[in-house]
Amino acid sequence: MLGEDKYLIRTERVASGVPLAEEEVILSIKDWLAEIALNPLEFGKQLYNAVFWGTIRDSWMTAQGLAQYKQQPLRLRLSIRGEGALQLPWESLCNGLDPIAISTDILFSRCFFSRKEVFGKSAPNNTQLKVLLVLSAYSIKESFELKKEVISLQEEASKYKIQLTILDQPNRKQLALALEQESFQVFITLDMLNLQHLIRV
Repeated sequence: MLGEDKYLIRTERVASGVPLAEEEVILSIKDWLAEIALNPLEFGKQLYNAVFWGTIRDSWMTAQGLAQYKQQPLRLRLSIRGEGALQLPWESLCNGLDPIAISTDILFSRCFFSRKEVFGKSAPNNTQLKVLLVLSAYSIKESFELKKEVISLQEEASKYKIQLTILDQPNRKQLALALEQESFQVFITLDMLNLQHLIRV
């Protein structure tokens, strides 16, 4: 965060051939929070237009074109800092009829950096972190491996006051319904590539 409603957005990890980018953007968080419930789709479009512009837009479009050429899903992982920005439902990002989070061509996830950033300074220690975990497998074998890993994730989540909701390869309607019914602080898509990254860490 650079100042009131002013944030720095930059790409940190991109595929070969995709340019790195950095832009200062204005996020009208207080105004948007009041409007989200009235028109979630319109909010998603406003948020998308505020974030994806200038060199960020160019980098994103190049990444999309490259992913389409290779016929591979495009991974979008948001690393978000700042209490204000974390209050926004980033899963609503939309550049068409549907949010990016439920696109079959984009693997969307976001991460945070501290409990204080997610809940605010005055949150009680027993406040549960609500996490939506979406499993994405490309074969029966991958699906089996992911489900085995989820068992251990559930056990760990219970130790750290994390309310873990799991969706196993949901369709668009199922995912949209889950996002409408519950307010999640964290949204994660887990496939074999993500799982291998977690194991290395």
